[in-house]
Amino acid sequence: MNGVTMGGEKYLSCIMVKEGSQRAILAAAEEVMLHAPDIVEWRLDYVAPMADTDFAERLLCETANRLADIVRDSTLLVTFRVKEQGGVRAFPRDLRLRMVKACIQTGRIGMVDVEIDSDEAYIEAIKETAARFGTKVLLSFHDWDRVPDNEFMLNKVREAMDKGADIPKLYLTAHSYEDVIRIAETAKRIREQGICKTPYCMCGMNHIAMVTRILGGECGSDFGYFTCSGVRGGYEEDEDYFKAILEVFDMTESELGVR
Repeated sequence: MNGVTMGGEKYLSCIMVKEGSQRAILAAAEEVMLHAPDIVEWRLDYVAPMADTDFAERLLCETANRLADIVRDSTLLVTFRVKEQGGVRAFPRDLRLRMVKACIQTGRIGMVDVEIDSDEAYIEAIKETAARFGTKVLLSFHDWDRVPDNEFMLNKVREAMDKGADIPKLYLTAHSYEDVIRIAETAKRIREQGICKTPYCMCGMNHIAMVTRILGGECGSDFGYFTCSGVRGGYEEDEDYFKAILEVFDMTESELGVR
């Protein structure tokens, strides 16, 4: 994907762009690229205007093309997050489908994130469009309250694979070190037992789970979410903080891989 290899030796970094206007989106992308992320995630649920109109679709596609030019050395990931899974606000299902497909059809989108619990027709429509334009499909699950039991996590990964995911993703809310250990152990089991034969992402949210985001590659995860805002300990980790920790341990990003 744009020269970025997922599932290789390197633990990849993903930084989000969460702005409203086209001008703000492009400016944020320029700032993000100063940190040389492997993946740039564009959150469509933040975009304004967002309406079920031809004008909004044309503007979104124009923004997608200009954004892809800026992040050309990284993979562009598009996500239209639903409110229930962490989206900034609620949008109609058919509007989300229309706009995600429109972005993919620009031919500039490397990956698309779709909630694993979306209805079957929605997932299939995205998969069909993605296949035609060479876009990889990431099926994601977020638990904003807790870390589910280990078998639930394993079954969610299996469900993602059964539904045709190129990349499964689980992001879970840790409240204790026991939660953190369970995330790490389950991620390692997924890799070592061959439960998932594709790249995947599995990390914990909250400051206590920071190690699962920064050293996720040691547990089997292929990428993690970072920010260039200087804020640490949420569900993204500050990119500069991440690199500083690598320096402390005298490690490179490629050494965080699991192969």
